[in-house]
Amino acid sequence: MVLMFESVFAQQEKIVVLEHADSLIGLVIDGEQAQQLIGNVKFRQGNIEVTCSKAIRYLKSNKITFEGVAELWDGKMRMVGQRGEYFGDTRIAEVFDRVMLEESTTTVKAKYAKYFASEKKAYFTTDVSVEDTSSLLTCNELTYFREEQRSIAVGNVKITNAQNGLTIYGNHFENFRKQKFSKMTEQPLVIQVDTSGDGKHDTLIVRSKIMEAYQDSIERLVAYDSVSITRGELAAVAGTCLF
Repeated sequence: MVLMFESVFAQQEKIVVLEHADSLIGLVIDGEQAQQLIGNVKFRQGNIEVTCSKAIRYLKSNKITFEGVAELWDGKMRMVGQRGEYFGDTRIAEVFDRVMLEESTTTVKAKYAKYFASEKKAYFTTDVSVEDTSSLLTCNELTYFREEQRSIAVGNVKITNAQNGLTIYGNHFENFRKQKFSKMTEQPLVIQVDTSGDGKHDTLIVRSKIMEAYQDSIERLVAYDSVSITRGELAAVAGTCLF
């Protein structure tokens, strides 16, 4: 009896409900029954809500292709794009062209995103940027784990912080928001430009193998292993540098 109940529940979890469309036309695409939906289209699966201006729903494969400023909303997170696909069996959405994800104070933009609703995980690639109240991050690829509040940025990572004037570069960055801790590896580099009152620039450059940032009671950046520091005509090397 329990197994039967679990089977029924699993099937119900896969059901995607069409809540509204101004127009519905039945058709067959590659031998599969489908529905063409036009105007104020709205689907729902559990807490996931998808709205768009135009969609095609494939009845057997439980897939929906949508276009026209499509929006995915789960009550806390909003993702939009120009077109995409939603797979009801796996609860996975793929979004293309001018993708944007908004959650709390963070906004992520990219040209492509893949969202795993069951895992609450999002993957972004191509022209990725992440902006919050204090910094802007750009990179080639980003994976965001919503439940853990953890993100991994890979490839040409650049972080600019308007509050302290720091710019951090590297190829692999991990941010643990709940722990108020982040780490840059793979050729990390920090540049800080300080403009004095006479307009001259005093540039601090720090290189190391690992850099860690802490935003707890004392905000600080720590460079570890083969640290090199230059500032104007001054140069130094160290095992660890705190600044």
